[in-house]
Amino acid sequence: MNHSFNLQCCVCETSYLIKHQIGYRSTDFFFECPTCGIMLSGQVKIDNENLRINSKFINLKQDKDSQRADYFIQMSGEFYDNKLKRADDSSVFTPGSFILQSSDLGFEKTQHMSNLAHYIIDEIPEYYKKCSNVIDLIVSRKDNKKYVYSELKKLDPEIQSFIDYPTKMEFIKNYDKYIYPILFSSVCYPFRLLLDKNDNRFNLSITRQNLEEIFSDYPDELLELKKEFQPVISELTTDIVNRLKSYVSLLPKLNPVVTSETFMAYDIESIKDIKGLNTVDYNELLSNYADTYEVLGKTLSIFVSMNNIQSRGALNQFDNNKYKSISQFNKDTIGNKLTYVKENLVVEMEYMDLSLLNNKIRNAINHYSISYESVEQIITFRDRKKTISLTLIEFANDNYKLLYLLIEALFALCSLGRKFNYLDG
Repeated sequence: MNHSFNLQCCVCETSYLIKHQIGYRSTDFFFECPTCGIMLSGQVKIDNENLRINSKFINLKQDKDSQRADYFIQMSGEFYDNKLKRADDSSVFTPGSFILQSSDLGFEKTQHMSNLAHYIIDEIPEYYKKCSNVIDLIVSRKDNKKYVYSELKKLDPEIQSFIDYPTKMEFIKNYDKYIYPILFSSVCYPFRLLLDKNDNRFNLSITRQNLEEIFSDYPDELLELKKEFQPVISELTTDIVNRLKSYVSLLPKLNPVVTSETFMAYDIESIKDIKGLNTVDYNELLSNYADTYEVLGKTLSIFVSMNNIQSRGALNQFDNNKYKSISQFNKDTIGNKLTYVKENLVVEMEYMDLSLLNNKIRNAINHYSISYESVEQIITFRDRKKTISLTLIEFANDNYKLLYLLIEALFALCSLGRKFNYLDG
């Protein structure tokens, strides 16, 4: 069912006819006014118990008496929609996204995507809320092991089984040896369905195997690795945990991207000129990308260290003569480190590709050298003479995939942290 809203921009009075697909969940929308450039947003709240539709808008006012509209847009909140376009006699009869998508992909796949959307909106935040006390207590780094254990005991049995922790006596006695795997499992539990469904594009088995080989075959290099990274493991881990926490609230706004990617519903290249994304403010994506870039940039040395040991047998043995030691590498700029990584580290799986980190995009964001075309939803990044243009769908997709790089980095750090604590006895 569609519900129509006749709205006007509060700044320039450009008029809009918005048809919103009404389902069982409340949805938010965002788009930039193409006339004045102000961000327009709203929330359509579904009161299923009382069979009511409530709505609120920011920078938009209702214009129920209007007989015309400058622009028309059909929104769903769950799937890609057609982009904002000039209203005409035919465009307002565009079917809803669920109908269009069911026609393109089939009802069964569309229903699976809708079910995943429900999981992202409702269950991920709820699961994270349940695990948040355990996570926050661990990253506080205080002497609070008995409180960590008491919060673990409060978790649902299914979550307890996933986290897999020992008896209280064993936990208290060997806290330092258990705490890193418990932290990793607690953080990842809310995302477990996404990890399972994307197993062919993101799988930690290779990273796990690489670490185990270093632990067993290179004891001397492991001690050097410990000397270099043990002082910063806690800080790096906390930074990544905080970035992953932000994805709990970001993922619902990326619902069309996540569901389409998970079920391989659409090839972005083939739809980006027609389909749009109206569930997220592009400014939030800019901030998320820049912040995640900085956090992941600090962990590049970990992956380079692993590669040095496995490929050349020594922590400080690089593939070229630019760096003489991992300490020298670690002190370089993130941009230079990233260039080395892209040239020397092999991409093993699609969602574990560090080329998602683009120094030109990051520089453009940090220097506010960005423009946005709101009708076609094109973001242009300018870094000196270099220009990169991405549709909002493409940039949102990159932001989504950064989630998996954060999880891989957290796994590597937690694995190293646990091993270093074992070495400490």
